Amino acid sequence: MPTRRGLALLGSGLALVVSGRLLALAELGTTGMALIAFVVAITVWVLTQALWARRIHLQVTRGHPASNVFANRPFPVTLQATAKRHRIPLCSVSEFAGSPDTRGLSAASSGARRTITAGLCRTGDLTYQRTLARGPHNLGPGRVTVVDSLGIARIPLLHVPTTRVEVWPDARLLEPHTVRRLFLASPSGDENEPGDLRPYVVGDDLRHVHWPTSARADALMVRDLHRVSRFDRTNVVIIDMASTSQGRNFELALSVAASLLLSTATHESVVLELDGPSGPSRYTGVAAALTALSGAVADRATEAGGVTAVANWNSGIVIAGEGTLIPRYARGPVIRCTATPPTGSAVPGQVVIHVASLDDLEEALEAGLNLTPRRRAHPTP
Repeated sequence: MPTRRGLALLGSGLALVVSGRLLALAELGTTGMALIAFVVAITVWVLTQALWARRIHLQVTRGHPASNVFANRPFPVTLQATAKRHRIPLCSVSEFAGSPDTRGLSAASSGARRTITAGLCRTGDLTYQRTLARGPHNLGPGRVTVVDSLGIARIPLLHVPTTRVEVWPDARLLEPHTVRRLFLASPSGDENEPGDLRPYVVGDDLRHVHWPTSARADALMVRDLHRVSRFDRTNVVIIDMASTSQGRNFELALSVAASLLLSTATHESVVLELDGPSGPSRYTGVAAALTALSGAVADRATEAGGVTAVANWNSGIVIAGEGTLIPRYARGPVIRCTATPPTGSAVPGQVVIHVASLDDLEEALEAGLNLTPRRRAHPTP
């Protein structure tokens, strides 16, 4: 069928024919007939090419990374054309390069149909870059058409089915030593007592005090980090969905959680817990946790008891927002996502780390754990 350019030429030819008849000018009518014949000839030629292309069993498939697709970072999408013959008519591909999920979990990304390339069927593989927001997205559907070099006629040839991609939150690869120290500061997992504990000595870090044992013994007892042994340890990351649901804190909290999960040693088990007024949800394993973060929605349900939604403050690393009320008995590390660090006296034994930007996450963790700064790394899509 003619394209817009072809239809314009066809309309021009008809106008010339009508004008020639009305003005009795044979030259205009002849020119118009020639223009109409040219458009018809091109359309017939393209139709013939399309019929020929169907006989060579042309196939176009779309590929993209199965993982390591992070929000707001370009990732490659490949369209691969295969056929039984080498001589293939000139084709073009147009497709939806990225459409948000029907649940509207991701930020708006352009879903307008646009031509990716011309001549795909002759070049074999085509790779282009896409940048999408966090959330599940659809790539496609695509459409392959046979076109002439002048762009006058276009005949649909085949469709490229839709493929789905999970875009994870933006994340940073952190130093394993920093992440390990952070998880060791978390009370999650089983401890051998009292072999891992010893009496407090002046100069010991109060964050290592084991308060339940100290209360029973009526004396300060600290964890001996050099002799501590844990078995069946699970690294738990908890997000306070209620307090982080406001503004940019939510996306920052998800990115911090993704960074911790990606930087955990492969031999260690991890659990992500999304804790909010609507109830907690647990996801075991890095892959399941990152998929959950990809489709996470802010939990803005009201709560009669205040904004604090975390049920157990001593079961892992808690990622909270500005409105989170940290109880005095909390002994696990708390990462508070806030633009400006709140003022207030620190409670002995608590590890509260303030993170204002994902780019400053590494430095904030090292400062909170009193570690020597190290070089920051980034995950490669």
